Amino acid sequence: MPEFRNYSPALVDASFCGFPIRGYADDTFIRAMAQSDSFSLEKGALGDVTRVQNLDESGEVSFTIMAATPTNDFLSGKALQDRASRDGYGPLLIKERGGTTVFFSEKAWIRKMPELEFAKSASQRVWVLDCAIVKVFLVGGNLL
Repeated sequence: MPEFRNYSPALVDASFCGFPIRGYADDTFIRAMAQSDSFSLEKGALGDVTRVQNLDESGEVSFTIMAATPTNDFLSGKALQDRASRDGYGPLLIKERGGTTVFFSEKAWIRKMPELEFAKSASQRVWVLDCAIVKVFLVGGNLL
């Protein structure tokens, strides 16, 4: 039987060091992924196959936000703090309140300042964060 589900971008929450990320740009505004494949395949000369587990649990997240949002001020401050004292890292949480998707890392940091662009129309900023160990990476569905 066909299913019916709802999705709302307003029900996707993200925070970095406890600060809520706001001012998302149109279209794709959050991307999260593992840095490495979980397993690799090694083949022998006679066709034997060995599956090798990769123990790398790091991740990468990008936020695409509008240039005018105050979220840029917070993220810039964290990046500058990290550059000056190496303590601008902290927890990163992404959760879909209308579903079961969750991404969490205890130690995330801003990889580098975003590219600056100014144009006739409102610009966007893409912030990329690295995650040391992704503790929870659950790609779920929607509840309603």
